[in-house]
Amino acid sequence: MKSFILETDGKGLWSKEKRKIKITDIAFGCTKEIQVYFSKKTWNPDKHGLIYTDKAFINGLRKHLMNSGVPKKIAYDIDYTEQGMQGDDYVSLEYGETTEKYLLNKLIGE
Repeated sequence: MKSFILETDGKGLWSKEKRKIKITDIAFGCTKEIQVYFSKKTWNPDKHGLIYTDKAFINGLRKHLMNSGVPKKIAYDIDYTEQGMQGDDYVSLEYGETTEKYLLNKLIGE
């Protein structure tokens, strides 16, 4: 995956930091989880807090996904998991049934 930049607006519940963040990878975790990895040179949770609940970040990710060919209904089916699932170098997100069906159709054919 080619890295890209997302921004926070500093209006999340866990951080007031407005920054540009380098996204280095996106991976699937367990049970409908998506992990969006970031460079700790651009975001350090110990210093900046958690990205969790920052609307600019999630909306920027959705826009990036749509610009990459992901249908809008799939991009908007992705949202933050709970606070305790956030990582030191990734944002934990989850997807719903709409995305699960979409991914299965992509894997086995429509």
